[in-house]
Amino acid sequence: MKRVAKVFLAVLMAATMLTAAACSDKTPAGGMGGGDELPNAQTAVTVRGALNTVKVLQDEDINSLRDAALSFEAAKGETEGAQLVLRAEADTAYDVTVGALTSAAGNTIPATAITAYALKYMNISSGFTGFAAGAYPDAMIPLEYIKNAKENVLYKGKNQGLWFDLKVPENAAAGVYGGEVQITAGGKTIAVPVKLEVYDFVMPEVPAATTTYLIWRDWLIDGELDNSIEKYEDYYDLLLEYNSTAYYFPAEIGDYDGFVTALRKYYGKVAQYGIPYVDKKINGVKTIDFDVFKNYLKAIAKASTEDEINYFDKAYYYFDQVYDEVNDAKFPQTEKVIKETNEAEQAVISELNLTGEIANSVKDIRHVIPVITGWQDKFEPYKNDIKLCPIFNNFSSTENLDMYADLQKEGYDFTSYGSANFWPYAANLIDDYMITSRDLFWSRFDYGIEGDLYWNVNAYCNFGTALPVGYGRVPDHYTSPSRDGITAGDGYWLYPGRAYGSEKPFPSLRLTARRDGIDDFTYLSVLEQEYEKLADKYGVSGENIRTAIAEMNKQIYATGISKLNFEGLQAARRTVARLIEMAQSPGGVLLADFSYDENGVNFAVCAANSAELKINGETAETSATATGDGKTVTKANADYPDGGKITIAASGKSAELIVGKAYSKAIDLSNEENASKFAVNTANGSSVAYGDGTQAAHGATVKAVLAGKQFDNEIQTKGYRPYVRFGVDGLDGLEDLSFWVYNDSNDDLKINVIARNDSGVQYTVDSVTLPANGWRKISVSNFTYISRFSSELRKIETVGIDCANAPGTKNTLYISSVSVKAK
Repeated sequence: MKRVAKVFLAVLMAATMLTAAACSDKTPAGGMGGGDELPNAQTAVTVRGALNTVKVLQDEDINSLRDAALSFEAAKGETEGAQLVLRAEADTAYDVTVGALTSAAGNTIPATAITAYALKYMNISSGFTGFAAGAYPDAMIPLEYIKNAKENVLYKGKNQGLWFDLKVPENAAAGVYGGEVQITAGGKTIAVPVKLEVYDFVMPEVPAATTTYLIWRDWLIDGELDNSIEKYEDYYDLLLEYNSTAYYFPAEIGDYDGFVTALRKYYGKVAQYGIPYVDKKINGVKTIDFDVFKNYLKAIAKASTEDEINYFDKAYYYFDQVYDEVNDAKFPQTEKVIKETNEAEQAVISELNLTGEIANSVKDIRHVIPVITGWQDKFEPYKNDIKLCPIFNNFSSTENLDMYADLQKEGYDFTSYGSANFWPYAANLIDDYMITSRDLFWSRFDYGIEGDLYWNVNAYCNFGTALPVGYGRVPDHYTSPSRDGITAGDGYWLYPGRAYGSEKPFPSLRLTARRDGIDDFTYLSVLEQEYEKLADKYGVSGENIRTAIAEMNKQIYATGISKLNFEGLQAARRTVARLIEMAQSPGGVLLADFSYDENGVNFAVCAANSAELKINGETAETSATATGDGKTVTKANADYPDGGKITIAASGKSAELIVGKAYSKAIDLSNEENASKFAVNTANGSSVAYGDGTQAAHGATVKAVLAGKQFDNEIQTKGYRPYVRFGVDGLDGLEDLSFWVYNDSNDDLKINVIARNDSGVQYTVDSVTLPANGWRKISVSNFTYISRFSSELRKIETVGIDCANAPGTKNTLYISSVSVKAK
């Protein structure tokens, strides 16, 4: 999290920005300047479609994109997006007409449910993310404002993206709807078909994922010439439309009545809210004003009593000016503030004689504590007072995931934060994939991470030490991508509406991707809740529900890193939606267990006794067993089905579980000669041989002895890592590579999973701890991570494992069952 001192005075900045407005905001970037006539050439216009997880650059060839069509799939009450890309052979104006959608049953969704946006492009050459320079789409301007500014022009040889958001009414009937959007350009009208499928369930009003997105009110002045509480509320409400919640309610700090008014207005719409604070210094050290703090607690307690609603149950603390990215040096002050907060809470409880649920909820309010590294031991006494908030990069290794899972079992809660980043991590930046930010929420759900934190959504001024003048105004918010002199887009997801005469700000594609990711998270949460109820009904264990859901998500990400599986994300989302429909239907279908590996496919499907349950089109009644108030069909190590899908059907509903192709042996270790495919550094004392048969739980093995060595050069001693590697062909065509490793030692052993290219360059792709005297399966499926280092996966020649060099020691490992799964 970046922390920048807020040094702006509103009056001074207003005067400065009034001058700046004459230079930049009077005429929006790329505009025609108001009175000019729009070009109207009679010319060929190409219209293509693209997935809503794809960014199409302004100069990109669009011929390979999809046929022109808009396709939406959404629950009742959900907003979903789709996009078109236009390109003309000469300058010409364009317009868009949206029509109503109708179903075969005669149901209608009005045209007003669809909002059309024109995408604005940023020329980016920073190179921070490693992506190619170019004009990237980001700002989304409602078409009415584009037309008022006379910017509705297709320029010769340039792409113009159009984004369409469709808000499905909550009372819409489920089913398939059709209609069209008309594009008028180049002297002709092009009819683009629109298809909408409304899923048969209602999207909860309150998202399942929590968000802490900061609006820096001081910086509103730089984009809007207005940082009033009313303008702040415009920004707060816009975030709310995108499933996101700013830290503070729209109320002046210290206005306790205004805060309670906002609390009552927004409480039923948000997953959480932050309690405001005022920071101050005591003896040069920042802390908070606990008098103000206690007044907020008292105001919430009073409202809770009056309204008979426990308003504390969604509250949290984030004292960002006191603790942020806590390290060893910052811990003592963080600990002090946590203790003082607990004391202040108890003082309010005692003063107001709070008891029962309200008193317990006050004591249960947690601090969101951002941390960079993986150390958590110092927080052990305060684990019930905090939500640890690591940067999400920390969730990109098996070793760290194991650590966080253990901490969760010990009672820690987690959220996470993102900042300026680079591929393969979700970067929040303009020159990055859209899908990475969306995929984050799938992995967050599976890892038990409840939310997301981001330091600022409205950096409307230049900031940061990389700039020659430090803080300063942005010449044009729509054409100036970097506010810190390094990255494109860090610190802002919104654009000032003032530039186009709008009272409200405008969203970006990056914020939209997060909205959709939060919706996906809510889908997964709804499914889990439905399954927990059905598990009770059928009397089956619910312990595998979350792992079954996570198994469906394997095609989307691996160790927190997106697989860039654009079609796979759509398919997984559709599967989750269908399973929700089946769970809520009279058939009450529950996927109680689901997994697939080198041994086959495993699943357990429960349904109501009245439902005719079918698996891959065949009635499953004969193999069902009675469980509670229903029946269960179980399969263990079943063959992979043709087509790579398992279809479950009951009560007129169906869902497809994607399992893909079966695993195959990459190295046949039943043939002793294949031990020669494994390599170690024999010159340094390591050895490899065919297994001696002592460890055969997973079949024949290769025995590798990794020897440590003392070199004459201490740097070389520390840098050397004994290894065992083996070759696997066709990594570019694999979905997964797995093998089993036995650690023949009384101590756990930390290893790295490695990949080596044809130039001899080696990369670490995962870190894993092998249990003492035990087996562990190693899975490599994040090939997009490997491709970060090698643009062509086929250049990776070997994979394997290595460990730290410990001179004078030898680690004996047995490797078995090297299997691959093709895409």
